Amino acid sequence: MSPVNQLTIREMTKADIPNVKAFVSQTFGDEEDFYLSYYPVVSHIPVVIAEHQEKLIGAASVYHNSLHPYWVETTVAVAEPYRRQGLGRKLHEAALKARPLEDNHLGIKGCYYQGNDDAEAFLLGMGYQLKLDCHCIELNIENFDLISYLAIPSQIASDCLSIASFTDLFLIPTKQQEVFDFLVSRYSEEHCWSPPQPKDHPEWQKIVFDGVLPELSFALLADGQVVGAVTAGITNNGTLDISWGYISRHYSTDEAVSLLKCLFAHQFKAARDRGLYKADMEIDTTDGVSSSLLNWLPICDDKVWRILQKPRTPSNNSGAAD
Repeated sequence: MSPVNQLTIREMTKADIPNVKAFVSQTFGDEEDFYLSYYPVVSHIPVVIAEHQEKLIGAASVYHNSLHPYWVETTVAVAEPYRRQGLGRKLHEAALKARPLEDNHLGIKGCYYQGNDDAEAFLLGMGYQLKLDCHCIELNIENFDLISYLAIPSQIASDCLSIASFTDLFLIPTKQQEVFDFLVSRYSEEHCWSPPQPKDHPEWQKIVFDGVLPELSFALLADGQVVGAVTAGITNNGTLDISWGYISRHYSTDEAVSLLKCLFAHQFKAARDRGLYKADMEIDTTDGVSSSLLNWLPICDDKVWRILQKPRTPSNNSGAAD
């Protein structure tokens, strides 16, 4: 165990960026892509670093996500020989001083892949509590039985329900906006957020249809109105990339599960017709409808991304009044 009583904690400079990127990559391992994507170590996001005898041994930052406006997200990376000595806590505090919570923030989030015992122990020790698990799953749809799920269940069909691909639906100019509004509203409902920005906020515009292919995306219509949708594109390695999947809250949980299965069946069939046999998607455990599909989907791999939260307290207000 290396002593850390003579270390330096300071904000990263531009000259530090290459070393910090390499450190993040080495420290987070399988989680590297997530952290480099969501917490870019660039100058506009303050990053604090720890050095011991001029060696980089830790880094931390706080990320403000405008689509999830009420909770900031923190990352803390500490080199293995320097863990369990209080350095992570010091970096956590320094990062919050470098970028304090704002008035609208309810608290802080920390994330890690299940199985990362060090990250779990650190966050729990810091007072974080489990909020949700996000299942990052890979599917094998090659031999998946679709036939019995393609038809809308007869017990729900009284609503004049129909399924349309985005290719056909978007021939009607107003329907793309209707799908967009539906997906943003359902996402906000499932995550218990009411984003302060309007639905035409450029970040919503960028992510809702980013990479989506109309021929692989489907809407559920009730008397012509959008009451459900699933969207997907194709990854660089030829995998169906499922991004959104929601049913209106007008339906009971059992009805919504049946309808979502029907939409996914149409999506899987369209993917197989294009020669795609693998799929990726994410399911949050707070989404009761989608979570009910975990025992139905043809899952071949499931990595669980855990999200913990620490509500705002005077002790983690960190610098707001300084």
